[in-house]
This record gives sequence, C-alpha cells and structure tokens, in this order.
Amino acid sequence: MNPLRSKSDLEALIRDRIEETSQLEYKAAASLGRSGDRKREISKDVSSLANASGGTIIFGISETKSNDGPSFPEKIDPVDVREYSKEWLDQIIGQIRPRIRGLEISSVHVGPNDADYVYVVNVPQGSTAHQALDCKYYARRNFEATPMVDYEVRDVMQRTIHPTVDIELRIIADFPFDRNSHIALRLKNIGGVMARHYAVVLRIPIKYSDRVIMPDDAHINTKDGPAHWSISFTNSGRTPLFPGSEVILNRKFKHMQKLDPDPGESIKDAEITIYADNMPSVTLTKSFANAHKEWT
Repeated sequence: MNPLRSKSDLEALIRDRIEETSQLEYKAAASLGRSGDRKREISKDVSSLANASGGTIIFGISETKSNDGPSFPEKIDPVDVREYSKEWLDQIIGQIRPRIRGLEISSVHVGPNDADYVYVVNVPQGSTAHQALDCKYYARRNFEATPMVDYEVRDVMQRTIHPTVDIELRIIADFPFDRNSHIALRLKNIGGVMARHYAVVLRIPIKYSDRVIMPDDAHINTKDGPAHWSISFTNSGRTPLFPGSEVILNRKFKHMQKLDPDPGESIKDAEITIYADNMPSVTLTKSFANAHKEWT
C-alpha cells in the first residue's frame, strides 16, 4: 500500500472501497478509550499484525461489514487529539512486550476542527512473538485477531533463525491483452536471515476483468475445489534472497475467447504459498480484482 499522508489519501480508500485484509484494518474513533478493555483491544490489534506479516491500522475511519466477507471503509470518523494524542496512543502500544521495533504512528489532519485527526499505525512484522496487555499472543488472520496456539508462538519466536519472506501481487494488463500483459510477484526478505532457496506457488482465477486469460507455463487445476491456474516459481539454486532485498517474478499471459472444455466455477482471489529454506510455508490471499491498481 502507498503511504497514507493526507486527507485525500484516506478519502481515496473510501471512494475506491479498499476492503480490509489481513494487513489492513479500519477502526472508528470510539475504538480508542481509557478503559482497560479498550487499551487491551488496542494492544491485541497491533500485536496481532506484528505476529503475522505486519500491516496498517487506521484509527479514525469507520467500517461497514458485508454479510459474509470483509469490511469496507465507510467514512472518516476523526479522533479528537485533545482527548487522545499521538503520544497517548504510542504509550499504550509501547506496553506490548517486547516493544515492536520500527513501528510508526502518523497523524493526518482531516478537519473540519483543528483537533480532528486520523492516526495511521504502520506495524512491521516482528522478529519475535509480541504479547498483548492481557498476557496473550494473537495473530491477525481472516480479518480478525485470534489467539495463537503454542506451536505458532514457537514458530514466530524462531523468526531470527530462518528467513522471513513476504510477497505482493500486481497485474499489468495492456488492453486488449497484448503480449505485454503479465502477472508480477514482488518477493521480499523482511527478516534477518538469507534465503538460499525459495519457491512460490501462485493460484489465480481463470478470468481477469471478465476475460479468460492463459498464463505462460501454467496448468488448470480442477481437483482442489474451484478451478484455477496454478503457476510455480523457484530460484533453483540461483541468486539467494539476502535480508532486506527483493526480487520481481513475472509471468506473461494472453487473452482467450474461451477454454475448451469449460473448467466451470473459478476461484475469485489469488492464493500464494511461499517456501524458503527452513521457514514454515506461508499462504496469503490477495485480491485479484484490485491487483491492477497497486501492489497487494
């Protein structure tokens, strides 16, 4: 996601209906409070992102929930900085143990009053497990913070002994789908250990923008639920992924009139599984429909 530095950046989230994901969460102003329950909830939400793959929490945008899916931003619901200052929020988040290194809080004036602000909290992935104020460990998944079980806590605490690799998806489509159209993956080593070997399995819908697509070197899988294209990438022992570095993986695709035989119902979003040395495999779900706008 691009940095959110202005009111217009926040309004664009609402206008474009950028839905909540495992790395993006909207919170109304009332989610901030001085009660013990409110403070524990803040620490739970922030620590759950650090224990997963990091992300952004926006305090000051209310959400509307769909019946059976993610939430969408509804409107700017400003925080009164006279009551809840940036320093106050930093103090509450700072009680997470251990403290999350690299966390940043940005304040965006949204008006109409001088005291009306929105807080954008950018949470990096933690290098170990972080404990909320209720002395529990949480991870964000399926759009909510849920308690971690013992083996998950142990895995997160071992991040310093294996690579930590994250990935983003983007589609570059030149209509009407000429040979410059391609799917791009940006693979990042956000940990402190080099990834000597890595592999990625990408599962994507059969259609993009109501058109059938055919990626190069892909095959259709109809056995594991709804149909999808399955694409594999690997460095095959070539250049490793050093800490802090990234690599772009590309796969061209072309437009097809139809597929014969028709594969039937297709998945709706992209699913990406990452493997890197002794890192536990990670599977992420990315919005396929929005992947043309920016890295998701």
